[in-house]
Amino acid sequence: MLPRLYTDLAPWWPLLSPPDAYAEDAQVVHALVEQALDRAPRSLLELGCGSGTLASHLPNTVELTLNDLSPEMVAVAADRNPTATTHCGDLRTLRLPRTFDAVLIHDALMYLGSRDDVEAALATAAAHLEPGGVLVLMPDFVEETFYPGTDAGGGEDPSGRAVRLLEWRWDRDPDDGRFEVEMALLLRDEQGSVRSVHEQHSMGLFSLEHWGQMIRAGGFTLLPVDLTQLPLEQGVGEVFVCMYGTP
Repeated sequence: MLPRLYTDLAPWWPLLSPPDAYAEDAQVVHALVEQALDRAPRSLLELGCGSGTLASHLPNTVELTLNDLSPEMVAVAADRNPTATTHCGDLRTLRLPRTFDAVLIHDALMYLGSRDDVEAALATAAAHLEPGGVLVLMPDFVEETFYPGTDAGGGEDPSGRAVRLLEWRWDRDPDDGRFEVEMALLLRDEQGSVRSVHEQHSMGLFSLEHWGQMIRAGGFTLLPVDLTQLPLEQGVGEVFVCMYGTP
């Protein structure tokens, strides 16, 4: 069962993920794909697109195809990216009748809780790339960079709706390859009524060594990543740039 954050609470995502969110991540994705292809990408498939906020910052010269497991989130992403093609489906099993210059999996990676799940997602990416195509993986954390902590955010709109989100990351068992995120939301409707929602999300956590093993086993070659030339203000998390097969 999908978390409520991606089902009945999906209409709140425009406030949780405002238009300027993920702008730097999109800049990184486009620059790294362009560098790997030695040309600007013409098409990109994002697996696990969520609200579609990152995709909305990619240049309009890129033909976008967006996928998510949640039909409610696909609707949010389609509204934010009206020219994109959207598909609802599991990123571990999705098969579309075409290929792309690039495939992106952003923080949806964190919901892949086992090596089998990751390997299935990599197989999906490979199925949608020609040899020489580029896969960009952007997990929030790897084992070496994870730390317990809290993040907060939220927003409001002219109707009076508002949301505040508190995320609390913690690791119940450092040896089980997972960590937990407690998500507490306060939701205010147009009439000023406030309600609270709490749910726990379980995330996968893999070491750099294990990521490298899974990427290579999927038929990909890891490419060097250099972000020093990009004028980033906030920075991004771990980034893997992978080329499929032999061009």
